[in-house]
Amino acid sequence: MSGSRVSSRRAFLKNSTIVGGGAALGACATSPLTSASYPSHNDRTKGWLRYIWQKATTADDWAYRENLEKPWGINIDRGEIDWNDDGIGPHPWWDQYTGAPMLSYPRFDLADSSYGVMLMADQTPAWREVYTRIMDELATRHTSYWAAIDWNTFIGPSPDRAKYGLSNAPGFQAWPERVRGNYDSPG
Repeated sequence: MSGSRVSSRRAFLKNSTIVGGGAALGACATSPLTSASYPSHNDRTKGWLRYIWQKATTADDWAYRENLEKPWGINIDRGEIDWNDDGIGPHPWWDQYTGAPMLSYPRFDLADSSYGVMLMADQTPAWREVYTRIMDELATRHTSYWAAIDWNTFIGPSPDRAKYGLSNAPGFQAWPERVRGNYDSPG
């Protein structure tokens, strides 16, 4: 045994760890199931991003005009949506129908659209120019006249308060008799 090599327990463990680690690394590197190490969006998410991009970058006018009759969401007969943009006010695809009468203003669509954009920006920061442009467009609209149309136009009591019914005042039947006709409808 004078010419034989004696290995310590420490050296044995060290060598077997190196060999085992190399074998495991090789198995991982050649596995066909290895996923991409970068985040991406699925087709549904990309479609939604395309939609919000089109909505945000379409030119429309959210500024004040003297000759506005009744703004959106104010006890208007809903009927069919007219998708032809007349250039006055927000484009028709900014939601004015959901949650009437209290949530049927385009500012809610603006705010709700921004949540998804921020989550997507967190996943794919390389697309920051797209997300920045969308958020800039949303913020520009959100600080305009139409984003606060109810706050800007409903000053004083409603002239229609005596005409309230089931269609324009939810829960009207539950209102106390002393309040009916003397209280503005929500929204």
